[in-house]
Amino acid sequence: MKPMVKGMESNKFTFHRPELALQIVSALAGESLTDTSSGLFLALHRRTGKSTFLRKDLIPACENRGWLPVYVDLWANKQVSPDVLISRALADALQAYDSVAKKALKAMSVQKISILRTLKETLIKSDLRITRADKLSF
Repeated sequence: MKPMVKGMESNKFTFHRPELALQIVSALAGESLTDTSSGLFLALHRRTGKSTFLRKDLIPACENRGWLPVYVDLWANKQVSPDVLISRALADALQAYDSVAKKALKAMSVQKISILRTLKETLIKSDLRITRADKLSF
């Protein structure tokens, strides 16, 4: 897999890795030998391209699958706990689907919901509220 160079952004090269992104998406979907459908953790030293890879390659590949990827910068506000940042980002991303989700869940008589086996919420009176950090269970 040979990285592609696409122009210069802020005097830095961007090395796109679309093949790697497709491999990860396939693993997240449980379609490869490496099944990461329960989640994936990317770790490397700072300033090595993880966020750029996520924003430029992996997120678009996920969106092409019809998924709703949510990017959370845990360094955005060091005074706020990561679980709160994640919870807020998920709530913001799901807010656009709130009324559609309420109607669908009400029609199916759903009482509880779990997202990717980590975020759990009990639905009361078909009210989808996913904003509390204590709903994240790791």
